[in-house]
Amino acid sequence: MSVTIRRTGLPLDLALANVMTVDDWRAVGDMAKIRIVERTKRGVPPAGVSWPPYSEAYAKRKAAAVGAGPVNLTVSGEMLNGLQVTDITPTSVTIGWDIP
Repeated sequence: MSVTIRRTGLPLDLALANVMTVDDWRAVGDMAKIRIVERTKRGVPPAGVSWPPYSEAYAKRKAAAVGAGPVNLTVSGEMLNGLQVTDITPTSVTIGWDIP
């Protein structure tokens, strides 16, 4: 799963759109990653979508590992820690997981 942020050329600020560099897109991707991770750790789902509740067995396992808490994808930390910039082009950045 990944999220792609892309400059489409639609009226936004065409002057700005023409000066975005690959380094700028990397910075956008890094900022988006940080925001997603921080929000998820607080148990806040993406707008308009609710996290499904943990199964009873998983909730017990999570409580034993890290204490009880909201659905936040952090028992092992691997999922959130693995989120990264996976692709950068002159017009977009993609964040996701580099799964072998």
